[in-house]
Amino acid sequence: QSLSKLKGRLQIDDLQHVEVEEAKKVNLRMKNHIDELILSWLGGDPFSNDSVENEKMVLEALQPHANLGSLRIVGYNAKELPSWVREMTGYRRSPLGNLLRLDIDSCHELDHL
Repeated sequence: QSLSKLKGRLQIDDLQHVEVEEAKKVNLRMKNHIDELILSWLGGDPFSNDSVENEKMVLEALQPHANLGSLRIVGYNAKELPSWVREMTGYRRSPLGNLLRLDIDSCHELDHL
């Protein structure tokens, strides 16, 4: 919840076990010194509506600060990314206007950005 002085690379694994309220408490928008963020779901159930809905809400809650340089999303099972990821690919007022790299890996259910 605190740890506001984290810097460099942050990797959060096993997000399939995280509840939305826990994700909100992380408050990544206030961690301004993180340059690279890796968010990973491994072992989630892509066929469970509850599981997929939780993944969507957790990723929505994990919106990072606007100066993030690199974002990697691994194993996410929803059909679409949250608004903050979609908006960064073509809008001036993008929540992630400084993003230099976006990697999406093993997100097999994803229909579109």
